[in-house]
Amino acid sequence: MDTLSQVSRISTKGCPLLLSDPGEPNHDEHGRLHPFSDVEYLASLPPPVLKELSKNVAQALAAAKQARKKPVESGEESVLQVHGKRAAQSSANKSSMDTLRCEHPGCTTTFRRNKDRRRHFRCKHKPSTRTFICPVVDCPSGSGHKYPRSEKLRDHLDAKKLTLIDWSCVLPGCSETSRGRAGLIDHLGQHDYNTRVSNKTLLAEYGFASYMLNGGYLLATFICSVPGCPFGTHDKDAINEHLSIHHDGPFCPCPITGCQRVFQDYKSAVMHLAREHDYDTRESFKKEIYSQCLSAENAIFLCPICYKEVKQASIYTVRDHCRKHGHEELLRDSEALMKAWTFSLGSITHSSEYLRITGDMIVPYIILPERKRGELRTKAGFEQAVARIRAGIELSKNHDLS
Repeated sequence: MDTLSQVSRISTKGCPLLLSDPGEPNHDEHGRLHPFSDVEYLASLPPPVLKELSKNVAQALAAAKQARKKPVESGEESVLQVHGKRAAQSSANKSSMDTLRCEHPGCTTTFRRNKDRRRHFRCKHKPSTRTFICPVVDCPSGSGHKYPRSEKLRDHLDAKKLTLIDWSCVLPGCSETSRGRAGLIDHLGQHDYNTRVSNKTLLAEYGFASYMLNGGYLLATFICSVPGCPFGTHDKDAINEHLSIHHDGPFCPCPITGCQRVFQDYKSAVMHLAREHDYDTRESFKKEIYSQCLSAENAIFLCPICYKEVKQASIYTVRDHCRKHGHEELLRDSEALMKAWTFSLGSITHSSEYLRITGDMIVPYIILPERKRGELRTKAGFEQAVARIRAGIELSKNHDLS
């Protein structure tokens, strides 16, 4: 059999391994052709045969590739289907875990948080559910409309458009109306002491909690009877002295001896004390401040770096604010920080030895965590901490320059 005939048989059978029948001289003991990787064997073949062989090998490779591709594709499809089913199942399980259904029969409402579900059940299905009636006369949202939760009512009443509309008294049994929120606060002060104290929870729910903090204005034993005057006190002599001053409107003087400032409302007087009188002064006049139903504890920290006021200031709120500034800023303005801290919160003492914090010592006092700060028991320890902070700043600068 010549070589071309062998090649034709390759094409016919589609198998590149059989060029002739077994038993012919060019086959091995198993009846297979010599390997095509044998370069000498391939070199002995004429060019037409090599050309035909290369064509058939190319076709065979393409067919093999296609044959391999089909099961891979089907396999990939099945894998994708499996993953899709698993993902869907996982999503369904997660959804079922995340979704909480109302337990009331017939209610199909669902929630993400158990807190929301409990509140919904309390507001919608509990027989003893309270409702809060809007006290605004001719309210744009409708007269006498109700809210299931007090916080929703307070959000509604905070709207500026309601400040000049007539409000009805929120205390049970009273049908009086007053001009705006300020007028209602003034009217509430004219109710007797026992009525105000017995309804302090209701007053807080309607948004007047700030006027009752630390026994504030609305919980004062005696309140000025002059309309619009927010003066209240627990001292009978103080109210008699106040009423002896001729005034026909707001008159809330500062209780600090020697301060001649007078304010038109309770909140302004409280803010004045926090902004204009330091901690030691407020402490020394604590009795007078409380007797006028103002708050001596209310403090405001004015940051000397960004000039932002931290209201309701405490050690923790001031420290959290100061930590927002960089260490270099804190060191640069450490003296001013110390003065602002002392004005607002008083002097700083540290550890069982009552070590007084001064100057740069306030920086590690502010930025170090409690455990690290507790390890500093002497002034020298604070000075070493400041030195490490300065070294860290310099190292950071040098790193940025490089």
